[in-house]
Amino acid sequence: MLRAVLRSVLGLSICALFAAAPGSHAEIPVSGEITTTTWTKANSPYRVVGDIHVPSGDTLTIEPGVDVIFDADALFTVEGTLAAVGTAADSIRFYPSGEGSWRGFRVYSEGGVAVKPLSERAKAARVTQEGGASIEMAFARISGVQDADSAATGGAFEVIGGMSAFSLTNCVIRDNTAYEGAGIAFSQGAGGVLSLVTFADNSADYQGGAIYLTDAFIQAISCTFVNNHAGYFGGAIAGIDYDVIGPLFRPGTGMSGQNGDGRGKHPSRADRPARPQLPAARVARRAEDGEPSFVMLVLAQLRNNTSGDCGGAVYLEGTVGALQGSTVAQNGATYDGGGIYTSQGFIQMQGCAIDSNNAGQDAGGVALYSRTTGGIVETQFRGNHAWGDGGALDLWDGVQLAIETSTFENNQSGDDGGAMAVYTGSSATVRGCQFRGNGSQAD
Repeated sequence: MLRAVLRSVLGLSICALFAAAPGSHAEIPVSGEITTTTWTKANSPYRVVGDIHVPSGDTLTIEPGVDVIFDADALFTVEGTLAAVGTAADSIRFYPSGEGSWRGFRVYSEGGVAVKPLSERAKAARVTQEGGASIEMAFARISGVQDADSAATGGAFEVIGGMSAFSLTNCVIRDNTAYEGAGIAFSQGAGGVLSLVTFADNSADYQGGAIYLTDAFIQAISCTFVNNHAGYFGGAIAGIDYDVIGPLFRPGTGMSGQNGDGRGKHPSRADRPARPQLPAARVARRAEDGEPSFVMLVLAQLRNNTSGDCGGAVYLEGTVGALQGSTVAQNGATYDGGGIYTSQGFIQMQGCAIDSNNAGQDAGGVALYSRTTGGIVETQFRGNHAWGDGGALDLWDGVQLAIETSTFENNQSGDDGGAMAVYTGSSATVRGCQFRGNGSQAD
């Protein structure tokens, strides 16, 4: 009898333990307008079964340890505040249900105009706000975003308008796709502060495998960009400012996006790969504020990123770029700028390492074109390779560059300038630099 009672009590206790186990309850379905509330770990996971919207003046707080699972094509629009702050031991995860990819976050502020098409449900939910949206995330993971719209801007995030506040810390943005900016797209005066964020395995059909910005800014501190890809420009980052360069002219063939075919230097060699068919022309999005786009990378790691045209890791057009203590290594571009490509802008590099990048045409390390100005200080160029000109650096069309106390070692080119090629009205002032082991195959 006693043995039977003990078996009964033990069975009840085990059932109670399973009933109380976290995550054992059914998913909480959510959709539509989300007014001020908190999503708790005790109720996790939350299943987003349709588009959701946080209006202006409302705040959604997500506790550490919460999983947010998205049904196919679900879109998360924020015009209010989203605070998703996890911990190192208890991160927050945003990912698809497995029945199809979701459409990511869209963050709008006053004056912002949505580039990404909204579903009818999202349009009905959206309101016009007077103020800015706010995103704060820490120890969060965002993955599995892919929009059915083939011209979608912004994969995991699209941030629009200068009143938006956007901050990510210790986050991972992985395995997302978009037409441009598969990780994050910033536009119309928007900007973000990124710290200890990892962008990995994101892919853009056109430009900005991890980040795309136009008339916008980013400050990235101790961030990592690895294995991201863009079909054309900026395997990791593409920064464009249409106020500086004007609308893009992209005929169907014969030009390489912004820069043009070969830039008048010399025809491509027969053994260089043919340029791919370009996508249809797009309407430039401009804000007319007179401020150039700005990219700041401090202690960043950009490794193994690739582009199908120019700028294996970074592509800057009409944009200010500042790199400090950053490493750009083992990136590749089919044409120019295996590591970095910049045109019609300004670039400053200090204490950086530009190592083992490869360009199928010119500028194995860094391409500086079309009236770009800037300075390079205490930076190492090592083991970069270009099949055309400029193993480490290629300057063309009115570039003005100052280089100080930097090292050029074991860079190689198939044509002119194993370390550096300077063309067509450009100039480089070189002080206190070391050159060793560089080589060129030019006759």
